Amino acid sequence: MAIDQDVGDLLIMGDSDLIIWQAQGEWETRDVKLIPYWQHVEDLSKRFRSVEFRERHGYCNAIEAGPSIQPWYQDVKRFLKTQEYPEHATRDQKRTIRWQVLSKTDDLE
Repeated sequence: MAIDQDVGDLLIMGDSDLIIWQAQGEWETRDVKLIPYWQHVEDLSKRFRSVEFRERHGYCNAIEAGPSIQPWYQDVKRFLKTQEYPEHATRDQKRTIRWQVLSKTDDLE
């Protein structure tokens, strides 16, 4: 669709860090089933002037903007201090918080 409309610059938002890193070439795609998709993304990317990938976790989409909203990393900070998840966090949200904590902890070492 973007190609048909002569879009030059493309912004792709995704909620899977692994897929985004693979699409950017930062991580190798090893799953045989995913290699054709990666190759297709590579081919399509050549048809645009620029392609940018941004990570946006699914639970961020559910937050409504407002003056009382805490920063997105507030849940991670709370988890680091108390080892407790937000009261209504789903299993996926808890997994994302754990992943963010672990990935940032690795950066500190």
